Amino acid sequence: MKPVVLVFVGTYLPGYKSGGPVRSIANLVHYLGEEIDFRIVTSDRDVFDSAPYPNVVVDRWNAVGKAQVYYRSGGQVSPLLLGKVFEMDFDVLYLNSFFAAGFSIIPLIAWRLMGRGKGSVVIAPRGEFSKGALGLKKWKKLAYIQFARKSGFYRDLIWQASAEPEAEDIRRTMKGHGRVSVATNIFVAPDAPSFLPGDSEVCRKHRRGGELRILFLSRVSRKKNLHGALRILRDVKTRVSFDVVGPIFENGYWRECQMITSSLPRNVRVRYLGPIEQAEVHELVKKYDLFFLPTLGENYGHAIIEALAGGTPVLISDQTPWKGDDSGACRTFQIGDDEGFGRAIEETARLSGEEYLGLRIAAVRLARAYSAVGESIERNRQLFKIATAMARGA
Repeated sequence: MKPVVLVFVGTYLPGYKSGGPVRSIANLVHYLGEEIDFRIVTSDRDVFDSAPYPNVVVDRWNAVGKAQVYYRSGGQVSPLLLGKVFEMDFDVLYLNSFFAAGFSIIPLIAWRLMGRGKGSVVIAPRGEFSKGALGLKKWKKLAYIQFARKSGFYRDLIWQASAEPEAEDIRRTMKGHGRVSVATNIFVAPDAPSFLPGDSEVCRKHRRGGELRILFLSRVSRKKNLHGALRILRDVKTRVSFDVVGPIFENGYWRECQMITSSLPRNVRVRYLGPIEQAEVHELVKKYDLFFLPTLGENYGHAIIEALAGGTPVLISDQTPWKGDDSGACRTFQIGDDEGFGRAIEETARLSGEEYLGLRIAAVRLARAYSAVGESIERNRQLFKIATAMARGA
C-alpha cells in the first residue's frame, strides 16, 4: 500500500513566482509519484495574483501530474478545510515552511489538536533558518522560535535539510527539537543536447557588443540582496548590462533598489524584466555572460544550478550550499566583500573568447555533476520511508 503524504505549500503548479519550493515539490512528485501518493493542499492563485488559476477546480481535488492537488479558494486555509483533510488517512504531514502561518503553523497546530496522533510530520524550512534569513524581521522570528521550543508542537518530528549547512542551521535554531535528515532537492536537468558543451548557443562568442551581460534571477526581496548587487555595481568600471528577472515581493524594498539604480554610473545599464515562467528559464540564462546573486541565504538555489546548466558562470555569496570551484565557473564571496565581488566581475569581463568558452564548458560540467539525480531521489525516498515507518509504528 503506497504511503500517503499530505503536503501543505503556499503555491504550487501552475504557479512559478515563488521560486524554489514549487520546483522542489514538483520534481519530488515527478520522480516519486509512482511509489508515494502525494496529496497537495495549496492556494488557488500564484503569489500576488488577484485571480485564481484558469483550468483548475477550486475547493476540489484536481489530478496534476502524479499528484492530487486541492486548490483552496482565496488562498486561505480554514478550520473547515483542515477538519476535512485531517479526516482522510495519511501517513506523513509535509510542511514546506516554518514561519508561514496559513500553510505551516496553523496546519501543524491543527494536526496536534485534531489529528489524534495520526501520521508523522516532516518540515522543510527551505532556508528560513540561515543567519541571513533570520536577520530579517529578527525579533518577530526569534519570538516564534522561542514559542516553538517551549510549546512542544515541534517535538517528535523530522526536519528536512537540503544540504549539511542547512542541517547545521536547523540544529542551531531548534536545539534538539526533532531529528534532522538531509535530503537534497531534486534538480531536473534540461534535456540533452540543448545544454551540452558543443551547443552553438552555449558556446557563442563572448560579450557581443562589448558589454558584460549580467543576470539577477530571483524574487525581489531583501533576502535575495538585490540592493547589495546594485551597490557593488557602483564601482565596476567595465560596461555592464544588468537585467533583473523575478517578481517584486516587497514594494518598499524595490523603491530602495530603484534609488540605488538612479545613482549608478553611466557604464552600468539596469533593466527590470519582470517574472518569467519556469519553462522559459533555461533559454533565458544562456543569453547572459554571468549570473549574479549575492543572496543572504539559500537552502539550495534552483536558479544557481539553472544558470550553470545553461553554461553561464555564477557569482554568488557564501550563504548557499554551493562552493567555489577551481574552474571559476562558480565563485563565492562573503556578504560585505564588495571589493571581491567587483573584482570577479572585472576579471570575467577581461577574459578572452577562448578563456570564456572554457568557463562556460566548466559551468555545464559542474551542473551535470550536480544534476545526477539518483542520490537525491534515494535520499528523499528514504526520508519518507522513515517518516512512514514512524507513522505506522514500524
